[in-house]
Amino acid sequence: MNFYSINQLSELVELPVRTIRFYIQKQLVDRPIGERKAAKYSEQHVEQCLQVKKWSQAGLSLDKIALALKEPPSDIPEPKRKPGEINMLTSIHIAQGIELQIDQSIARLEHTTIQLIAESILKTLESKDD
Repeated sequence: MNFYSINQLSELVELPVRTIRFYIQKQLVDRPIGERKAAKYSEQHVEQCLQVKKWSQAGLSLDKIALALKEPPSDIPEPKRKPGEINMLTSIHIAQGIELQIDQSIARLEHTTIQLIAESILKTLESKDD
């Protein structure tokens, strides 16, 4: 698992450090692991920052984002992607030349559901070989 400093997190998600700290204060992003200078941020923090950023760019207020984090709405418009924009994808190697990529911020699938999808694809490929 990768861990990042606040400055590295800021660069990864293209948000100012001050904004990330504000999101943490508003409980839109989890508190860091550790305290002060030893504080570390995980991939989950990256995903949370990108989710809040995406919804903010889609026009949601911070209050609506807080509600959406508790129960994601289905009617949030997708902001247009810009070249070079960072997006977190779950990527599962299925077979040579076959990768399953899922954008968690859009699909909103639990990890167990993603595993079931991958297993289903693998079973389909295995049965095709028989």
